[in-house]
Amino acid sequence: MVEISILVPTRGRPGRLLDFLQSVIETAANPGNVEVVLGIDEDDRSYDQMQWPDSPLKIVKTIAPQATMGSLNTRCMDNSCGKLIILGNDDVLFRTKGWDEIIIRESKQFPDGVFLMFAKDGIKDDAFPCFPILSRECCSLIEDPFPKLYRGDGIDSHIFDIFLRLKDFGYDRFCYLSDVYMEHRHISNGKGDVDAIYNLRSHQLGNYNFYTLWELREDIVQKILCFLKKENVSNLKHTDPFDKQTFGVFLIWNCFLQSKQSFSYRWKYLFYHMAREVYFFLRLHKAKRFVLRIKNRVKFCSS
Repeated sequence: MVEISILVPTRGRPGRLLDFLQSVIETAANPGNVEVVLGIDEDDRSYDQMQWPDSPLKIVKTIAPQATMGSLNTRCMDNSCGKLIILGNDDVLFRTKGWDEIIIRESKQFPDGVFLMFAKDGIKDDAFPCFPILSRECCSLIEDPFPKLYRGDGIDSHIFDIFLRLKDFGYDRFCYLSDVYMEHRHISNGKGDVDAIYNLRSHQLGNYNFYTLWELREDIVQKILCFLKKENVSNLKHTDPFDKQTFGVFLIWNCFLQSKQSFSYRWKYLFYHMAREVYFFLRLHKAKRFVLRIKNRVKFCSS
């Protein structure tokens, strides 16, 4: 019986995907209890000749027209059957032996299924859940944990914000697994390349979509609170698109003045996201320049 489903949208990276699969097989205590659900675009032929590993690990391939990252993850989730769902990536390597047993064991401390679990990734570690782990019950409660609006970045922030808001109301459902290492081979730590797939993603758009869905996340938190208190649960609402031209006004009027969160939370939220816009822009471009500079230096030395 499958206990854990790892959702992995992938495109044009068969080598990295194979490394990921091998790491899952080599480190899982019970590979037969784990499934990897791949989201592959139907126009992507790079996986046609791939030699899939021979293992008890269940590999499910979902193939459909190219879609947003949110839609890809949703498709993968709909084709999964595990009790626990990990939002994965093809640039991850599992490094901890028996990580699956640890995740299953730790999930049992939340019998209602409402939790956000995450492991050490080598970049943000306990500060941020780069690879969220949710129960299937929690995904059903949220209804749409991976909104199709997210074309690339933003899903992890979306989920993180839901649980930060929940914590603000007195329900701390974070579970950081310090003894589980899911190595993130990203450009920011020099373990990834700025390839064609990476360049197609709009990181700034991910931020804008995150702001668009702020009220939806507040409604989700109210729904979860009703569930935890065993009260009637109301339907979720949908919000209007975020206007990046009025970013400051949007944060102050919507996210600060109209929010149901505590004053302390709203103030921190306002300050953090104002600073985040500046920091994220500078950090992204600095990382890209660094990688390109190293590549140019290597080419020069080898010529």
